[in-house]
Amino acid sequence: MKKIQLVEVCKKYQTKEDTLPVLEGISLSVDSNQFVCIVGPSGCGKSTIFNTITGLVKQDSGRILINGQEQADSSSMISYMPQKDLLLPWRRVIDNVILPLKLAGVSRSEAVQEAMELMDVFGLKGFEERYPSELSGGMRQRAALMRTILAKKDILLLDEPFGALDAITRFKMQSWLLQVWNQFKRTILFITHDVEEAVYLSDKIYVLSERPGRIKLEQEVNLPRPRNSDMITGSDFVKIKKKVLKAIET
Repeated sequence: MKKIQLVEVCKKYQTKEDTLPVLEGISLSVDSNQFVCIVGPSGCGKSTIFNTITGLVKQDSGRILINGQEQADSSSMISYMPQKDLLLPWRRVIDNVILPLKLAGVSRSEAVQEAMELMDVFGLKGFEERYPSELSGGMRQRAALMRTILAKKDILLLDEPFGALDAITRFKMQSWLLQVWNQFKRTILFITHDVEEAVYLSDKIYVLSERPGRIKLEQEVNLPRPRNSDMITGSDFVKIKKKVLKAIET
């Protein structure tokens, strides 16, 4: 089943001086429980794609279908994690991660109990009472993703969640994310600038052109799972990486 489908989506922004085309004829799809990455240069419209999927921005033309339904209320089916973790600095970790449950009407005691059962899975056990300022960058991202998972939506939109992390921490977070994805069986659409990250994580990669964003390449990633660090230097991995890089550069 296709969880997300965009068909010939176009979007322009009107400025005082001019019209700025951002997306031009974007067509893509994400199947149930699939991990799909979007890569492309800065300003090519990657985040605008997310904004149109969530309904924060209305496309000028084209169709967006969620679970096969056009113009559906995506807020009931989609969780969106932006680039910054957006943890509330005045709330402890436990109170940050249970926010979606509280907003859904779950009592605090029930929400805390549910979150505490996942603290070890997300590598936050023992840090429940810490404030965000006391956490490392990787831990903050894990807390933000835990909050996203606790929203219990089928579809996760992740906008460069590891972009600000150092290379070693980023790779650890990538491997950890794959474990979480496998455990919770969510559908993920993931934005990144890092081609190696896209190949390592995904089942399929879409490469966008410079603005206005168009699909330059749809690349299947037929690498076995679970993924591991040895794959990165393997010939199949390198072949896909080169193909994606060539599409970005041309």
